[in-house]
Amino acid sequence: MTVAACCCLLLSLVFAPSLDTGYHHRKMSSTDGASITSSDNQSRSSWETSERDEGIVHVDDGLQLFLSAHGPPRTNGQPAVVFISGAGVGSAWWSAVVRQLAPVVRSYRYDRAGLGRSPPSATPRTAERMAQELLSLLAAARIRPPYLLVAHSYGGIIARELLAASADAVMGMVLVDALQELSLHKLRPPFDEIAALSAAVNYAGATGLLREHKGTASDLTRVAEDQGSPSAADTTAAERALFGESSHALASKRQFETHPLGLRPVTVIRGDNGWWTLPSMPCSLDVCTRMLTHRFYRARRCPYSRSCSICRCGDARAAR
Repeated sequence: MTVAACCCLLLSLVFAPSLDTGYHHRKMSSTDGASITSSDNQSRSSWETSERDEGIVHVDDGLQLFLSAHGPPRTNGQPAVVFISGAGVGSAWWSAVVRQLAPVVRSYRYDRAGLGRSPPSATPRTAERMAQELLSLLAAARIRPPYLLVAHSYGGIIARELLAASADAVMGMVLVDALQELSLHKLRPPFDEIAALSAAVNYAGATGLLREHKGTASDLTRVAEDQGSPSAADTTAAERALFGESSHALASKRQFETHPLGLRPVTVIRGDNGWWTLPSMPCSLDVCTRMLTHRFYRARRCPYSRSCSICRCGDARAAR
């Protein structure tokens, strides 16, 4: 996926006045926050009004999470873009996307407990728990709905747990090479074997990330520091240890049948990793769009990059 592709998709979702998303503003509970109205502009949080703000937010039960905000102050009802990283990954990986969106889009990236600049937590690292922590973070910072969730890899499981917990707060989703509840059951990725084989390999250099990226030197330094933090390895292991449990928990919510997003938009971006797709596993576009919405889109190749596609499933079905 290119930075340009992600930015264009987000811009089209945030600034699409004619888009019938099915999202209706209403007064939210204290857990979810409240929709922005002209009457409470005076009491709005600096997390919504400062063009750039970052720091540790004290959430609840001693939990502390790093949060970074970029972009112009939110206007009434404009979606807040929230980035959710994959397993064991800090939010600094989103820096290039955030920077290119900053002139026109209000966005937030955060580090889960034990990753990046957030202190670790002793609570189990299930996706459901981490989704609740994100909701608590947004409430503590007084960042109000609607939210446009942008999730990568395992972050897709967390995003959908947030959707299950607070569907009315979510106006849409962008899933970037995201996992879903069938992924680990069908694919059984050999994490330990991959780690053993690549122990002496510079991953970023071998995959071309050091040549083909929009990150600055400070971005790369921040990523390296986050990955080398004392709690990063333990937190990554703790998250991965509960992959199976989190997948089963999400499956039990039966989002395939309930369509929690209704007619609100969902976009799935999938790169050229065809070896992950097995005959017994429906492609990610099919599974995620049918599971989350009432819409069903034809598979399309991403126009922004030869190395990125929305879906490359050979069993393309007609849109309906």
